[in-house]
Amino acid sequence: QHLDLGKISNQYNLYGNGSFLFSFPDPYREKIDTNLWMSLHPDPRSVLLIGGLGGGYLVSLLAHNLELLDYVKLDAGVLDVARGYGGQPLVQALDADNVRVHTTDARRFVRQTSERYDVVVVALPDPSTALLNRFYTKEFYTEARRILKPKGILITDVEAPGNYLTGEIGVYAASVYWTLRDTFPNVSVLANGSIIFVASLGPPPPLKNPDVLVERLRSRETSSDTFVPESILTRLLPHRIEAVRKSLDTLESVGRNSDIS
Repeated sequence: QHLDLGKISNQYNLYGNGSFLFSFPDPYREKIDTNLWMSLHPDPRSVLLIGGLGGGYLVSLLAHNLELLDYVKLDAGVLDVARGYGGQPLVQALDADNVRVHTTDARRFVRQTSERYDVVVVALPDPSTALLNRFYTKEFYTEARRILKPKGILITDVEAPGNYLTGEIGVYAASVYWTLRDTFPNVSVLANGSIIFVASLGPPPPLKNPDVLVERLRSRETSSDTFVPESILTRLLPHRIEAVRKSLDTLESVGRNSDIS
């Protein structure tokens, strides 16, 4: 794709074929997102990241002392931009010994890899095109399930406000939710501006006891000048989680998403 880069103050905006992709650096979002993800697993050692802010999540993920971080990005041009403008910490993360960068189709990578992961994160835009929709289907979730360890989790999200799950937005979010429910024994839901789905083979994360998640982050010494573990509590409001879950549960009759739908 054709990439264009703009700059406003100290922040860059990246566009692909004329459409906005993401802004960077975005340290607040990167810290909150990654620490929330990692708190959902009791002891994450191996992570697969598909997409994600041109590599901007890598620095924060590596703070969790991972043994392996596989990063899959389809567009090599985005990585070139990240190396050129993302700053020295990102360059160092891309070149770290425990990071493997793969410029390939993520569906192909998931099908062919022999690795097994504690956490798989799908950090892609919503399935607004056929290319992106491939990462929200029954077939993909089945492939992703194969590469999880017994206590592994798959994390994905959709842009749907938690207080408005009716009409097309509700059907759209429910389709992803119920497609996951048909594939995994446990699917948890978080809501804060977007709906985050956490699909697990083993017991679901203890969302009703958010202090457990905060303590996990404290034990990993993730605090910094721009992040404290308690920051994730804004994503873990029980009443909001319960409301979204109930809304999605009422839409069980929604069509499931598949490669041929």
